Amino acid sequence: MDATACNGSRDSPPTFYLVGIPSLQESLFLPVFFIFLFFYLLILVGNALILVAVVAEPSFHKPMYFFLINLSTLDILFTTTTIPKMLSLLLLEDCFLSFPACFLQMYLFHSFSCSEAFILVVMAYDRYVAICPYVAYRAELSLDFHIMGNVVYAIVTPILNPLIYTRRNKDVKAAITKITRPQGRGCSGGP
Repeated sequence: MDATACNGSRDSPPTFYLVGIPSLQESLFLPVFFIFLFFYLLILVGNALILVAVVAEPSFHKPMYFFLINLSTLDILFTTTTIPKMLSLLLLEDCFLSFPACFLQMYLFHSFSCSEAFILVVMAYDRYVAICPYVAYRAELSLDFHIMGNVVYAIVTPILNPLIYTRRNKDVKAAITKITRPQGRGCSGGP
């Protein structure tokens, strides 16, 4: 069986052409790139701080914190499957994605999403928490609305997760503060 590319050619391997945000003007690509890069860095730093705090603090070696570091790890992996390609699309106008790369990205995206959902279900059962980190939108809305919905799901949710996970947990806040603030000497200055 021969593989056929998107353009119907049998000579080249199958590839996908990414459209990005169709109504976005080209002059806005660079500012949007920096906004998404900033969000991506927030996701990485926020979740990495949670990972370091929980691993470094022995009193956090409990089941609840085990789930917390798994969620933070999944948020990092989940966003890393899609955002770097989106950033290269915005900065380099790299619009092509090979079939194997697309398949791998789709597989990882769905695997991490399902893993996160499973952990949230376990946490909800464990803590009796109501779960509302989905609203289905109507099909007759514009393509840009669907794209922005996916952006919110892929970027905004992982940015907010570290805040949500630690908001009411004083121990994690104290551990992150301890990690981020350098240990200074007292006023005496002596050894």
